[in-house]
Parts: sequence; C-alpha cells; structure tokens
Amino acid sequence: LRKCMQESDDVKYRAAYKEKALEIVDTGTRYLETLLTHLEMVHKFRIEDFIGENAANYRKGLGYVGLALVSAQKIFLFLGDLARYREQINQTNNFGRAKNYYVKAQQIVPKHGKPFNQLALLAVYSVSCTFKFLYYLLTFLCITETKN
Repeated sequence: LRKCMQESDDVKYRAAYKEKALEIVDTGTRYLETLLTHLEMVHKFRIEDFIGENAANYRKGLGYVGLALVSAQKIFLFLGDLARYREQINQTNNFGRAKNYYVKAQQIVPKHGKPFNQLALLAVYSVSCTFKFLYYLLTFLCITETKN
C-alpha cells in the first residue's frame, strides 16, 4: 500500500491507500496489545516486572514465564515495527513510540540482538552516525544470533 501511495498520481487514490494502510497498522497494534495482556493473564506475570528498573530481574529457571517473556519480546518488536510503519505512512520522522517498543524488547531479553538491530534501523532515519554504529555493534555483541 505504501508503494501504491507513492506511485499514484491521483490524490483521491493516495488518500484511500493511506487510510487503508493506517487502518491495517491500527488493527495490528490493537491485536498485539491485546495479545500482550492475554499473555500476562495466562502466565500470571507482569511485563513491567521485567523492564525498566527491573530489567535485571530476568533469570534462568522462570519456566513458562521465561518463554512468555521471549514471546513478549517478539510482540514488542512487532509493535515497534508497526509504529515505525505508521510514521513512514504519515511521512513523519517521530519514531519515539517505535524506539520505546524496541527498548522494552531489549530489556526483556538483553541477550537477543534483534532489538538493537531495529534501534540501528531507526538511527538510519536520524542524523546520528554514532548511534547507528553503536546499535549495530551491540547487535553483533549479543549472544543470541539475529535472524531476519
């Protein structure tokens, strides 16, 4: 849809493509946020206990909660992608919401490199070469392999 938006010469069609793309992004965001809530309810844990100041609380031996945290990390990555797509569709560069999701994903399972890769991708849209390099370097320093 983004490609159709850019290639369409008709303003009416461009607006319709944009509206549909934003609708898809919003639907996906609502679904994933509901999925996070459901994950917390089913496995009886709070994601907030494993992010922010509590990020160091991730330990081995969490059983199903540990697996649920890995799932939560993936969901936060998807939410970050959707937030990034929203900004690209609107042709704005305020990627703060996407960055917030990617940072949460990184805090949940710090050994995975994918959140750093996504943060580096956001840095490509900014002017800071230092952050681009830093996030890509952190991606390679992570223990778990990054798969695209």
